[in-house]
Amino acid sequence: MGKRLLLVLAICGSLLAAPELRAQNFDLHMYTPDELDAKANQVADFLGSVLPGGMYHTAKLHGIGGFDAGVRIISVFVPSEYKDVPAGPLKDKEFLAVPMLHASLGLPGHLEVMVRGISVTFGDAPTRGTVQVVGAALKWGVVQQLLLPRVTLIGAFHRLTVPETFDIGTTDVMSVRIVVSKGLPFFGFYGGLGFDWTKMQVELPQSELYPTGFSASYNRTGANAAFGFTFSPFPFIKFNLDYSVAKFSGFNAGLTFSFR
Repeated sequence: MGKRLLLVLAICGSLLAAPELRAQNFDLHMYTPDELDAKANQVADFLGSVLPGGMYHTAKLHGIGGFDAGVRIISVFVPSEYKDVPAGPLKDKEFLAVPMLHASLGLPGHLEVMVRGISVTFGDAPTRGTVQVVGAALKWGVVQQLLLPRVTLIGAFHRLTVPETFDIGTTDVMSVRIVVSKGLPFFGFYGGLGFDWTKMQVELPQSELYPTGFSASYNRTGANAAFGFTFSPFPFIKFNLDYSVAKFSGFNAGLTFSFR
């Protein structure tokens, strides 16, 4: 039953994300040199919010050999200063969502390792191509005693790779989080604070606006907070929903099979 639920949510997430992703390849080459920095920073801020989104649904770590696997839907609302503009990479975009697969494994010493990733079709023809996101995180359980709220620190790294036809290049996001959670029968509550560092490469070919081409790295930072709850109607199955506050705020939802 757990496998069926995971499959259904993965399909729903893919359908939810696909229309906007296929219509968005973040073209930057049409902007003048005076406009480019502001537009590129918008894209970097967006990626810095989405790539590490939905990293946690609890601060409780798995025991040695315990594991979980599931899917998350990371969604953001595009702020008015990015969408209500005459021109821009996020013009007229109200809402964007991305599915992300994840798995975690409990280690000795109150540690846990997590991997995440997704491969999706992105952009419009003729520059449409496959975009891949891979991520890894290490969790350290600061407080894991029974009856007390659990507290965990997370350090994570995510990388976005795109086809050469895209104007943006490889994007890296480094993240730190502190998470607190409290579990109850069938329900749990969690919240977290964090900070992200984003580095996005931009590569533009030679053109009338850029006779010699253009290459630069854009570095952005941002703080975030998330608050949510989990619901476990069946053994080993957890649903979660949270709201994340960041430069691009939105809801994250997940379905996880967990064996502790």
